Amino acid sequence: MRVRLQVSSQATRIPWDQVLRPGRGLIYHLLAATAPELGARLHDSNAPMPAGHGAPVFPNAPRVPRTYAVRGLGYLELGSPLPGLAESWHEELTRRKVLDWGGTALRIEGADLLAPPAFDAGVADFATETPVVLRLLPPNSPRTAGGEVGRRPSLPNVLPYEEGFAEALLHNLRRKLDTLKLDSDIKLSEVTPTGPKRSFAIGRGRQAGATVSVRVHGEPDSLRALWAWGLGARNSGGFGWIRR
Repeated sequence: MRVRLQVSSQATRIPWDQVLRPGRGLIYHLLAATAPELGARLHDSNAPMPAGHGAPVFPNAPRVPRTYAVRGLGYLELGSPLPGLAESWHEELTRRKVLDWGGTALRIEGADLLAPPAFDAGVADFATETPVVLRLLPPNSPRTAGGEVGRRPSLPNVLPYEEGFAEALLHNLRRKLDTLKLDSDIKLSEVTPTGPKRSFAIGRGRQAGATVSVRVHGEPDSLRALWAWGLGARNSGGFGWIRR
């Protein structure tokens, strides 16, 4: 499930280093407010955080070079494949009037709870609106490629137009589904880069990736879970968020 917030702001821009960074803190704050024991367990776990979010999007904002512009009504989405979690976040967020997004005040004009598509045919066409972050592990590594655990800082990120991206993404998605105890027998086809390499601040550093469009074949439950979580790593930091 996902929560989609309708937001507005008196600001005219969001600083680039705050476009994605505040989302991870928001997710942990919501976990602490609605499911503190789960939040603590997930924080201490080596498994990927089963949650994701996008950036605030303002469709009517002007295009200004080197500026993340704000104008009119926008939206912000976050979600999780864990049953009941997005529903509790929705209930919590409907009590709020303003969201502090890294120093930019976003007024909450409304909040909708979004169910995933049915994916009854066992095929999903996913296109991300934020960059997908993946790193490759050495071929002889016992760890799974592209996951949250076992990454080595010296290894470069692999981008959608580079060799090995599809294999790393497939490993990443299968690991997520294994974490959720869902059918991980999925396949990828039509992996298409849709944007240039972009870098965003997250935590104390930055992560780089690029947007992508992929076709995923698998069980409907598995596809619905991925839709609510995102593609690649660092989804709780705002990367790999799938466009609705």
